[in-house]
Amino acid sequence: MKNINRRKTNRIEEYLKFKEEIFNFVLGRRVHKYILSYFGVISVVLLLGGNSYIKYVAKAEVDRVIAREIGEEHTYLRAVNQITEFGNLVITTGKVAYYNAIKEFISSEKQERIVNAAKAELMRIENFFVWSGDENYPTDDVECSAPSGELLKGHKVPTKNLIEMFDNTEQFGKKTTILEILWHRREKGVPEFFLKTARNTDYLRIRYVALQGLQIELDSFSTNPFDLEANEVLWERSKDDFEKALLPK
Repeated sequence: MKNINRRKTNRIEEYLKFKEEIFNFVLGRRVHKYILSYFGVISVVLLLGGNSYIKYVAKAEVDRVIAREIGEEHTYLRAVNQITEFGNLVITTGKVAYYNAIKEFISSEKQERIVNAAKAELMRIENFFVWSGDENYPTDDVECSAPSGELLKGHKVPTKNLIEMFDNTEQFGKKTTILEILWHRREKGVPEFFLKTARNTDYLRIRYVALQGLQIELDSFSTNPFDLEANEVLWERSKDDFEKALLPK
């Protein structure tokens, strides 16, 4: 009987010793808290006498989980840093390319945290460009001469002349002002010009103003005015009705 009790005592001491060893092992690596659930399995195995299993299998499994967690965290932090860097570059340079690079994370990433980080960054960028305004190029400084010699300014400039001026100027503020004047021209060819501009520009602000114009032309505002592909779909869906509305009654 004494031998049996001694064996039980030794088994309990062995269990407590190895539980403490695994506890210190896990905490020493700063493992994510949910890995501690392994202790439930480890405790059962220890009570059943699985000393060698704990040493060679359980520790290997914990190491594998730790490596996976560390790998995922590294991937997440690297992606978030890159997303933030792209976002800062969009805001400082205005370039569409960096905006599109962030969208790539949404379409290609499997980690939900990374996708959410990319979506949040796009919201930050879009809010910036919605409220940043233009360079305040005066509307009346957009001008041309009529065949009669009359000087036409701002909203009196014909659509054809506005489009020509847009294509020929490098002044950013003048481009956005011309686009905003064209918002009020419900004419054939204007929606296509807005789409062409949004498709070919390197600058997100110009894309935004152009796609706003498209939505005003179509009287449809349910589509994100930064999303070129969605607005191309909007145009394909709406162009027949738009062209019909231009026909003489």
